[in-house]
Amino acid sequence: MQKLKALGKCCAVVVCMLLCLRGSSSGIELGVEADDFTIDGKPVFLFGISYYGALGAPREYVLKDLDDMQHSGFNWIRVWATWGAFDNDVSAVNTEGEMRQAIARLSRIVRKKAVGDVEQTKSGGGFEARRARLLEMLTSPDMLGGDIDSGGYSYRRRWQYYNACLARGINLAEANLYFAESDEIVPDEWPVLLFIRTYFAFKNRVLSPAARERLAEVLKNYKSRFDNPENTRIEAHSNNGNHSIVAFSMYLLLDQEFGNGPKHEIARDKFISWVRHQGKYGRDEVNSPHYLDRSLLPLLNVYDFIEDPQLKLWAQMAIDQMVADFAVLSIDNVRGGPWCRAHHKHSPGVAEINDGTQDSFYVAGYQLFGNTPLPEYLFTDQILNYGFLTTSEYRPPEVVVAIADRKTRGRYEFKSHQRSVHSKPSPGPVDWDMYYYITPMYSLGSLQDRVELDNHVTGRVTRDYKNTQVWELTFSDPLKILGPKRSLAVSTGEKKQVVEPENPNTANMQYKNVLFYKGQLMDYNGNLSTGDGDCSTEMAGDRKFCFWRVRTSEGAVYVGVTHYPSADAGIIEVGTEKEYPGYEAFKQDIKDNASSCRDTGLHTSYTNCKGDRIIYDHGKATVNGRNRPLHGYELYECPYVNSVHGSGIITIGNEKTGTLTLDFRDSKRPARIKKASVASGLPLTINISHTIGSDI
Repeated sequence: MQKLKALGKCCAVVVCMLLCLRGSSSGIELGVEADDFTIDGKPVFLFGISYYGALGAPREYVLKDLDDMQHSGFNWIRVWATWGAFDNDVSAVNTEGEMRQAIARLSRIVRKKAVGDVEQTKSGGGFEARRARLLEMLTSPDMLGGDIDSGGYSYRRRWQYYNACLARGINLAEANLYFAESDEIVPDEWPVLLFIRTYFAFKNRVLSPAARERLAEVLKNYKSRFDNPENTRIEAHSNNGNHSIVAFSMYLLLDQEFGNGPKHEIARDKFISWVRHQGKYGRDEVNSPHYLDRSLLPLLNVYDFIEDPQLKLWAQMAIDQMVADFAVLSIDNVRGGPWCRAHHKHSPGVAEINDGTQDSFYVAGYQLFGNTPLPEYLFTDQILNYGFLTTSEYRPPEVVVAIADRKTRGRYEFKSHQRSVHSKPSPGPVDWDMYYYITPMYSLGSLQDRVELDNHVTGRVTRDYKNTQVWELTFSDPLKILGPKRSLAVSTGEKKQVVEPENPNTANMQYKNVLFYKGQLMDYNGNLSTGDGDCSTEMAGDRKFCFWRVRTSEGAVYVGVTHYPSADAGIIEVGTEKEYPGYEAFKQDIKDNASSCRDTGLHTSYTNCKGDRIIYDHGKATVNGRNRPLHGYELYECPYVNSVHGSGIITIGNEKTGTLTLDFRDSKRPARIKKASVASGLPLTINISHTIGSDI
């Protein structure tokens, strides 16, 4: 009888724990309405199965079992959480109701089936399976092997490894020893950003007392620096830039945990101001893949761990905007077009092997959208979102997941007018205009203003922005890239900069699949002209023609370049095999097109293969005699994301996909409004100020 009472007490504790885990997820609710169970208010039939071996079976078996259950239609499971028979105690709690090490495993199962799979019906499926694969990769012995010295950044790789061990509940003694005793646990900006995630995610789960105390000590030390009245970094940080959002987020979370912070309200106001600035004027840091990652991390920390519901909503809206922006501009998670400061492995010349997967957000796209194979771990020690996304409760809105599927989007133009980051010395903020033409097979994007991106980024006159891109042509499966030849020997961010002449490449203008450029082209890693690709060149008078045929899973893409050596400029036109009788026909059309180019492309005229007459003359453009503005776009103009520049309202999606509207206008009332597609017939739902949800 006593044993039964103990077991009953134990089971009660487990039930309560599951409810707590559910409540901390992304808003999934199990309820009862009349005679029906409901999930998120919708009637469902619960079809369950008992899974007695959940806590004792090998991990790979559990993952396969859970997938089999899902495929068979089961939508809930019963786990034997107190199994201790036959000298094999895998109980999640002991007879006193206290949590044991196996609680971490039970938590993962709960997230996968009780919460995760319900979530996946809303966000594309497979989220937890992708998370599990990333965690397996992060806990591979390769993570700690070989040369791990990368100029002081190698601690980041070790953090990824040990943080993933905690998430998986493996090698716990080794992981806890690292966080308790390693000399790398120091109170500096980027380490603290990582340690905040480890501390908050695992302090009440698998961190040992020693590891928890050491991390708390380091975090308190770092916070005390900001508390010092003589330290004005919180006050001085602007509403743009990755260092700003890192500082605001860290102070808010550490003050929440340790208290007595004199600058909480200042940090709170500045955090909101930073988010609203992005919502009104666009992403920070000049479309940089590297810095997009750096801004995502502190936002995820706030979303996951902040207790202030309004700040949680602001963080969610900022991430929604960020992932929607990435989804609409990428092909299979590779974003082409203009960007700056990519930090390609922090190694000279690495951009020469660029295939797009070095983009820091490629990993985020895999985890959030699931439309690419498992990315390899790039030993850059620069891409940190592996460790954040695999331990975050954030889930992308359904409409964003739909937008990320290139095969369903068709062809479209994307325009965006955004404000650059404030830097010194600088003449002030520099606005810039992006233009993309995106199809399921390729994406051609550019900054069409004829200013070298190196200096246009911030208005600087120095030569420290070399690893940049003013235009890019990116192909889908397989990933291949054509772009301007750049100053590849310089890696931004290194202590010893290699000074080279300024980047001579620009994009003068772009009209759909036609680009006028200045400078030289680069077939990255020879990836257009090798393998199953075709490449040829020929001279015809004052013109040099270059042709590529690139085979993709959607069919072949043709590229024709009309280059004028005397002008050091030319024209690119892109087509597909579906538009021409064959490759030779496309080549002949390109050679027959009337064109002229002089004065480094400042005057260029071209009649494209469809008969459009395109003229660029010293900053002004016309198409078929009609003016074509190259500047002053709205914040977002395309079929999938729209926003009037400076309005503070962003609408993601359309009538077909449904919409998510982000309202950044009122600093005291953030609003996140979801409207289902016309076909669904579901009602409008609104998330304002204190109401939180993953997909409202």
